[in-house]
Amino acid sequence: MVLILGGGLLEDNISNFEQLPIKERINRVGPCRVSFAKPLITVNGDFKLCDCRDALDELVVGNVFEQTIEEIWNGDDIKRMRDRFYSDKTMPDVCSKCEYYQSIY
Repeated sequence: MVLILGGGLLEDNISNFEQLPIKERINRVGPCRVSFAKPLITVNGDFKLCDCRDALDELVVGNVFEQTIEEIWNGDDIKRMRDRFYSDKTMPDVCSKCEYYQSIY
């Protein structure tokens, strides 16, 4: 059995159990396709780049109560966030451990 862990939050807790192996991750280069296809707006209006399990709000790039969706989608915050995907040192932690990451390349 392979346990898929969105965001990697449980990974450290289960790494000691041989019967629950961690899925091997592909190399991450560039923004994830999901960030272009499945953004999420939370109940408080936060616009997250992805609908993954971003429990620590690392992927918030704006708020729909403060800006339009078009302003957020074309804004500097979302561009800076996507630029972070080009280095493993700056990639959001939730993305570096995500099992659903798919490079746009």
